[in-house]
Amino acid sequence: MVNALIRILGARGSAWLGFGLAAALLVWGIDGAGYLAFVQDKAYDGLFVASARFISPPARPESPVALVAVDDATFENPTFHIPQTLWHNFFGAVIQALADGGAKAVGFDFLLPRALFDDLAPNYSRRWLTTIVYAQRKGAPVITGLVQLPDRQITPEARYLQILGSQNVGLFNLTTDPDDFIRRQRVFFPSGSDPAKGLYSVTYLLARALKPDLAPPSDLIYIDFDTSRQPFPRYSFAEVYDRAMKNDADWFRQRFQGKAVLIGETDSLTQDRHATPLYHLAGEGHRRTPGVEILIHTIRTLVGSRFYGDIPLAGRGLFYLGLSLLAGFLTLYASPRAPLHLSLPLTILLWAAASLAAFQGLVILPLAGGLIVLAVAEITFFAFRHWVVDREKRTIRHAFSRYLSPQVVAEVLQNPALLTLGGSRRVMTVFFSDLAGFTTISEALPAEKMVPLLNRYLHRMTQVILELDGTVDKYIGDAIMAFWGAPLVQEDHAVRACLAALRQREAMAEFREATRADGLPELHARMGVNTGPMTVGNMGSEDRFDYTVMGDAVNLASRLEGANKSFGTTIMISQSTFEAAGEVIEARELDLLKVKGKTEPMRVYELMAHKGRLDAATAEMKEMYEQGLALYRSRSFAEALVWFEKARERVPGDGPSGVYIDRCRTFLDTPPPAAWDGVFTMTTK
Repeated sequence: MVNALIRILGARGSAWLGFGLAAALLVWGIDGAGYLAFVQDKAYDGLFVASARFISPPARPESPVALVAVDDATFENPTFHIPQTLWHNFFGAVIQALADGGAKAVGFDFLLPRALFDDLAPNYSRRWLTTIVYAQRKGAPVITGLVQLPDRQITPEARYLQILGSQNVGLFNLTTDPDDFIRRQRVFFPSGSDPAKGLYSVTYLLARALKPDLAPPSDLIYIDFDTSRQPFPRYSFAEVYDRAMKNDADWFRQRFQGKAVLIGETDSLTQDRHATPLYHLAGEGHRRTPGVEILIHTIRTLVGSRFYGDIPLAGRGLFYLGLSLLAGFLTLYASPRAPLHLSLPLTILLWAAASLAAFQGLVILPLAGGLIVLAVAEITFFAFRHWVVDREKRTIRHAFSRYLSPQVVAEVLQNPALLTLGGSRRVMTVFFSDLAGFTTISEALPAEKMVPLLNRYLHRMTQVILELDGTVDKYIGDAIMAFWGAPLVQEDHAVRACLAALRQREAMAEFREATRADGLPELHARMGVNTGPMTVGNMGSEDRFDYTVMGDAVNLASRLEGANKSFGTTIMISQSTFEAAGEVIEARELDLLKVKGKTEPMRVYELMAHKGRLDAATAEMKEMYEQGLALYRSRSFAEALVWFEKARERVPGDGPSGVYIDRCRTFLDTPPPAAWDGVFTMTTK
């Protein structure tokens, strides 16, 4: 059966299924052993923060819980400058006023006294007991709790517990994760001797007072922390006590009727603060949440039935398998042109987005485990593809990378038919460059210095060409031939070629500084660029061939490179290149030129800069030059001479202006014939 499956799937398909299953089982086993709990908790925090910052919060009903905070303002009030143990009259007055105001329940987030303390203050215990009974009779039972330690319980005095009743006494214990964060709360704490017996949390008892039919899905729930600026009403204990002393019954009814009210500490010195997911959203000041506020968030979770659900272990295993197979499919079956290095970030992004979307629906996907399985699967599948699937392609790439550009190699890998002889005709842009006076330099420089110098030059210029996705055709001594528009179709081939020429000119300036520092001769390059129809493809014999371009348009680019010498320019482009790239370049017309071997003249231009990047002096010179050229074409040689001289004065040493100064003087001495059309005929290549 296994052999049959391998025959059906093939080697790649079998590896996809086998490695995918292995990666999923590995992570599933680690998850089942509990080793992912910590990172999954951190992933939960990440989802919580992302949800709060990038997604609109869900609509929530008015909070059924209010907070009476023993805050800094309370402790700053002189009325309360006595030991808190003796606040029994303050607490009693507030609790009774809340009960009169129609509160559903009063949660007291303090441990009631562990002794009667009647020796400290007369009627101390009586005040507490009458307060508890009064609130119960008003339908606002006081709900408080005790603290469970590993070896004992910390409980209030027995008479207080008796009056409160077991239904109003729970556990204050918060459920802390191993990293000391509070994300979940246990609502029922089973007894060690009898799991069926135990104590409910104070939060559960308060929530049940608001919603008698409360039915949480489990004993341990995630707390749905509300990230809004004012998630619940809060009032300073000092203010509430003042209203109680004034018997302001309307104020209490307007604010507390029908609500559960918690009394607890939020002052800056309280030790009852804990790290929660809100920690990551807090700004300056306290980043830990007061315990009483955690109780309120928990009560709201219970009353609002906003219960987040974890995926069970078996379900997580299915997710891991699906993610592993997805990663394998994207890696093993991707096109050779596909950027495989983006496969892992893409799948991670998709999984994170799916987890965030599920989080909005109160479902917690195994984000951390999913990220781990994606990483394991990607590494495994990438290694398999690299060492097995792509071995043949690497062999081809290695064989041809010495002769062809990376783009051509990629085209060959995608379409091996390109290896056959032949070509196609298309409009492209071709580039030639040559070093001025390099023959003289090479004769004066010893070979051990000349060869490294030339290699450094060719390497730097080649980098520029490849940065703009050009194809280096060949090196002819110190000359470089390159083209754009093949093998990949590039609609902006003329623009790319012009930008490459400009970048090479900038790179040459940097290169000269480096060679000057090394005590080597300075190099100056001339470049020619032409756009036109040409034949591109593999040319040669069946055993040895080159991917190259041929045609008159190619020859013209070579002639333009050489024509720079006559004008003292660096980069000369044809009219067709100027028309194709004119929107992104600055150029000036040089001449109506008839190159050797051609009968029709053509306009040629000097490529000067990127559009809008001419310096002020050069821009002014260009305007003067163009004025002179227009006058020259209209046979106004004297006026033209004035403008050309102004241009050369503005930019001393300007080659084209000097050329036309000489021509104007010549024509002033010996005027051209009446049929003169302004065309200059080159007699050399």
